[in-house]
Amino acid sequence: MGRKERRRRRAPKNFTLTELLVVLAVIAVLMAILLPTLQRTTRLAKAIACQGNLRQWGFMFSMYADNNDDRLFKQTYGDTWISPMEPYYRGSKDSLFLCPMATKPYVGQPEQLPTDLGIKALTQKRYWALAYIGAGTKYHAWWLFEPNPFCSYGLNDWLLDHSQSSTSSASSWSATHIKSASDVPVFLDCIWRGSRPHELDKPPEDDDCPPKMPAGADPQLSAMQYFCIDRHDRFVNSAFLDGSVRKVGLKQLWTLKWHRYFDPNGPWTKAGGADPEDWPAWMRSFKGY
Repeated sequence: MGRKERRRRRAPKNFTLTELLVVLAVIAVLMAILLPTLQRTTRLAKAIACQGNLRQWGFMFSMYADNNDDRLFKQTYGDTWISPMEPYYRGSKDSLFLCPMATKPYVGQPEQLPTDLGIKALTQKRYWALAYIGAGTKYHAWWLFEPNPFCSYGLNDWLLDHSQSSTSSASSWSATHIKSASDVPVFLDCIWRGSRPHELDKPPEDDDCPPKMPAGADPQLSAMQYFCIDRHDRFVNSAFLDGSVRKVGLKQLWTLKWHRYFDPNGPWTKAGGADPEDWPAWMRSFKGY
């Protein structure tokens, strides 16, 4: 065998175009198989981190009640839990305020933002905010301002002391030591600081938007939409009055014990006769309760 023949045999063989296309196709198939699994794992990790935050919020809520003879916050316009609980959460890491699925604010009309002010400066100037920001969405936090600029969680406002309101005081829990504590939500994934749901509340028509109220409508009739957000694959996370934390199906929200007279078998539940067709299109395939 000559020297040239031996050299040709030792030379590496190049990939043909067909072989290269086969390799690329195999890689594409593997990516298609593995990517959804990776995404689900990432979302699950974020949901677990969110539950950890809510566990701390539930614990701080319990501490407040214990330190105040089981008397909860007074109902005040535009505040609710934020000021009373400040001694308990001040100094906490920013991550405590944010579900990992909703860490950035929602800006309704970004073209109105002043070009000479950064986000930090905006949080120091409350009056700037009134024109173009407010509630969040399923993937956006709402504006808390102080001590942390944003927040992803909200309170069941039926836990407030509504003694100054004759229409709400009878329904309000106003205390923590109750028999149905495991079904009473405290802090949840939310697009605002809190709300007071009713069993007649309609679900939101859209999947990802700030709450929309019909002109002249009573906001209380649509209060559930603040919590009914598809943040964790058809679920939200919630801390309950007994100290537990668990995920809650979006349709399951209508079966919780939000206030003393809330009917968990209302018209939006299976027991109340709700059918999948009764729900908005984006929720019809969700599990019913």
